[in-house]
Amino acid sequence: MGVLINCNTILTTAFCGQTVSAGDQVRIGSPVAENSTVDRKINKVVVHPGFTTTRNEHTVHYNNVAVLFVDTPVSDDILYEENMVSPVCMTEDASFLTSKCWALGVTTSPGSTTPPYLSTAVQLDVERQSLKYCNAFGYSGELDKDQHACVKAKWSSENQGFCNLADNGAPVVCKRDNSQNEFFLLGMYSFSEGCTTFPRPAIFQKTDFMDEWIQKTILKNSKCSCVPPRPGPRLDVQPDMCCLNFSYNSGMKECCGGKLIEKDSSFECCSGVPFDSDSYRCSPQDGSIIKL
Repeated sequence: MGVLINCNTILTTAFCGQTVSAGDQVRIGSPVAENSTVDRKINKVVVHPGFTTTRNEHTVHYNNVAVLFVDTPVSDDILYEENMVSPVCMTEDASFLTSKCWALGVTTSPGSTTPPYLSTAVQLDVERQSLKYCNAFGYSGELDKDQHACVKAKWSSENQGFCNLADNGAPVVCKRDNSQNEFFLLGMYSFSEGCTTFPRPAIFQKTDFMDEWIQKTILKNSKCSCVPPRPGPRLDVQPDMCCLNFSYNSGMKECCGGKLIEKDSSFECCSGVPFDSDSYRCSPQDGSIIKL
């Protein structure tokens, strides 16, 4: 499994990325709603070079990230225009993504041996916990605060459990109160205990820690541009980063939740949300934007 992060780029785990190759087909969208998926072929797979796995008391993945590029932009499909298929927002600071979070996935049809295998979408109501919480379940310091997010199903959803997430790479997304109905990616399902140990929490690979590598990988493969070039003068400054669908120079602009901010303007970034610093301030406690 994975998640769309721009019109032609899918983010998944390195664990999954090692099992696919160019020419394989991916299905983007909701697998259970009629006429709500987009099929594309994988053009290239880039697995994080630092991906490693330790197998002590538990299997723990590090740098568990891979980028898949598809042959044709999803923006060419009508479902993109209707916002039925769209990229999730990325952020380089996910510290405030703690509540209003959902783990997304699918279940497989029991006993199914032929396509379609996918039958039911899973939206698991979850909340983020401290790594100390997860360590209490036996991880004993194996988790890294930059790499891993400890995620637990809320009491109202605990009868479902993470076993219903069909595969490694299932995303967990969170909605910010001040973000105009935009969802930010916290991480991707990396590993957890078996179903018999439920309700133990699951470990997700954090993606904010990988944001710079992801952006540079997209730019290196010329996969930033998802819109026609804009008319007008061009600055002779080479872009070095990618922000959702646009390439940009990090010395001149900042990527804020998929939106570009000019560094010489009054706008700043508050945990993935742009705000005007002349009229508002960013609360360091909870990442909320407060009127002056």
